[in-house]
Amino acid sequence: MQLTATNLSKVNSKKVELPAESIFSLPEKILQFGTGVLLRGLPDYFVDNANKRNIFNGRILVVKSTDSGDTKDFKEQDGLYTIVERGLSNGKQIENISINASISRVLSAKEDWDSILQCAANPAMQIIISNTTEVGISLLASDAFSKVPTSFPGRILRFLQARYETFHGSVEAGMVIIPTELIPDNGTLLKEIVVKLASLQNADAKFIQWLTNANDFCNSLVDRI
Repeated sequence: MQLTATNLSKVNSKKVELPAESIFSLPEKILQFGTGVLLRGLPDYFVDNANKRNIFNGRILVVKSTDSGDTKDFKEQDGLYTIVERGLSNGKQIENISINASISRVLSAKEDWDSILQCAANPAMQIIISNTTEVGISLLASDAFSKVPTSFPGRILRFLQARYETFHGSVEAGMVIIPTELIPDNGTLLKEIVVKLASLQNADAKFIQWLTNANDFCNSLVDRI
């Protein structure tokens, strides 16, 4: 059986934790760069659990950053996927199976860039998460002048510029940005590169001030798992 939103009623809810139908209508609050297992198994797992407990109440728009493959598999399953947890808890063997419904849709950075930029106008957007590999956080100077940037920092800059323009520099429109690439001080480095790109294009001083003050670039350490 193909896992889809319409087929959820056929899944045994006594063995598998299922998402409520209301989750599918939640607004997109997170922009995620990367489709890998780490993101789907860690932050997306916690978002799904929070939604099922009526805590976060938001879904994830995923951006496929690489050129290899496509987004077809995600579309065929309506963004749904299965998580199986096995291990020991208090000396007893456990197994938990759940259907994760945190992902609303998956877009390609190369083919759907205009649609991704349109999401900057979504007032519900709060967080950017990424895992673009260690080489993803690097300076590509040409992205300062490219309408369709190819580097992750270049894409972040364009998205934040679109958000700044849409909300007229409102501090409340700033984002919390959490890179999970395995680089020391990854958030600090990403912020430095994004600001450098903005400076290369001679961006307005007010925008650079908003970029540095209204947005939180967080350092993360994911290899603790």
